[in-house]
Amino acid sequence: MAKLISQDALERLWKEKLIRLAPRLKHQQADLLPLHFKDELALDSVEILDLYSSFMDLFALQLKADKQTYLYQYNTASECILAVLKHLEKAEQLHFKSSGSSGKPQGQSHSVDTLIAERNFWADLWQDSEAVYYCVNGMHIYGFIMAFLVPSKLKIPGQYFSPLDWNSVVQRMPENSLIIAFPEALEHCPIGLKFPKKSRLISSTAPLRPALQNRILEAGLELYKVYGSTETAGIAYAKNESNVYQLLPFWSARQNTLLNRLNGNEEKFLDHISWQSEREFTLGARVDEVIQIAGHNVSLPEISQKIQAAFPQLIKEVWLRKMALDEGRRLKAWLQMKDLSSLKEENKAEIYQWIETHLPAAARPKHLTFSSNKALNSLGKLSDWSIHD
Repeated sequence: MAKLISQDALERLWKEKLIRLAPRLKHQQADLLPLHFKDELALDSVEILDLYSSFMDLFALQLKADKQTYLYQYNTASECILAVLKHLEKAEQLHFKSSGSSGKPQGQSHSVDTLIAERNFWADLWQDSEAVYYCVNGMHIYGFIMAFLVPSKLKIPGQYFSPLDWNSVVQRMPENSLIIAFPEALEHCPIGLKFPKKSRLISSTAPLRPALQNRILEAGLELYKVYGSTETAGIAYAKNESNVYQLLPFWSARQNTLLNRLNGNEEKFLDHISWQSEREFTLGARVDEVIQIAGHNVSLPEISQKIQAAFPQLIKEVWLRKMALDEGRRLKAWLQMKDLSSLKEENKAEIYQWIETHLPAAARPKHLTFSSNKALNSLGKLSDWSIHD
């Protein structure tokens, strides 16, 4: 079996998970990997359990019962990494978590063969890259493939950076750099920032605003927009200003579905699409009214129904919409009340409090508009509203 990931990349992944679990370790001068989790890194039992279970889940180690791959027996990341590398010599699948349309973690397995095929495709496409810089989470499938598998194949260094640290990281980048990001992180990229020559920026997880896309191209970057999901991995990509997506070579169109010829899986599109040719399409809105908030999928119908169901005596109907750019980056809600005239301030406070305590962070509307009317126009379509009115 072809080698999936290099030891160097796997060590980076463990270090980043350790620092994400315990940010204080970022300032640790010694190499984190050989240090005892409890005695030297001072991780508590919850942190250690999170660390074990994250990698046991990612590499599907729960499916094996042999002692070699049971990570709980090891006390350092170095020992765990060697066990994982040994396991990967014969591993058949990996397992990735998604926020899902409701914000609840869901799992999806992918065969090692399909991950290798996608890794090889991107590595061939960007074979002249000299380094990878990324601000994505390597435990998610997009980050794992782009920031860890691709550098492993190309034998080039990879480095994580904070989405708030664009200026300093760009100064360190060589020419031919590969930058792995997502729209929310790109919003923090300063206007006018110039990047090294022949560098590429890869974006995924959500559509790019036209103005943001223009800013990237004006910065001198070659842009790749990747289309896919945790359930499918990469499906297609569009380049630069084009909105036409090209299927990856192992995907084929089948009427309203897609066939992955590597594993025989047939997948439904999550978005309305318009075919331009046998292997090219443009994207429309989500079929299930799922949008991305702060990198998490949020189902608008599901959240609307939950808010309404929590206050049946007060609320007649709920509409959700993403805030306008000058309003913020979260959700706003329009609540049609059954009797607006009798609505009290304590009722409003109760609704706000329920939202804060019962909904996932990304799914919480940060502004509520209380009205006796529907948030629909004369054609029955959702109308926008301003939170400043």
